[in-house]
Amino acid sequence: MKIFNLSAIVIIGIIAVATPAFSQSKQNATMNTLEKDVLATHKNLNNLMVHRDTVALKKLYTDSYTLTNAYGQVWTRSFFFGLISNGSLKMQQLTASDEKIKVVGNVAIFTARQDFKLLFGGNPMEGKERTTAVYEKKNGKWLLTSQQNTPIVE
Repeated sequence: MKIFNLSAIVIIGIIAVATPAFSQSKQNATMNTLEKDVLATHKNLNNLMVHRDTVALKKLYTDSYTLTNAYGQVWTRSFFFGLISNGSLKMQQLTASDEKIKVVGNVAIFTARQDFKLLFGGNPMEGKERTTAVYEKKNGKWLLTSQQNTPIVE
């Protein structure tokens, strides 16, 4: 009986770990090329945020970019990059999951769940959020033009 219970726990554990990975690969397999390009851009932005590469980041945001943060504050592009440049905002981890993308012409709507860890003004913060991002395709590149984050309370 103990062997059966242990086997059942191992099988359930394998299913629990494998299911999100299978679901993600299945979701990516059904995406068209434009959607995959938007997804790659978003993942690149998240990576660049963690590495605080403002030179590369600035190339992926429109001049009119705005962020409505989880507190309802609207940040302009210059304010946002100012926080990163002066060290007030230090993203330590930023991962997206459950990504959905809708492309209409040269505009893409990206939604996802994001898990993050950061320092803001030297204070550690971490949490989960739903993000909605609007990308615009200019000169062959997807650029982030606006974003809104909503906290997930569990």
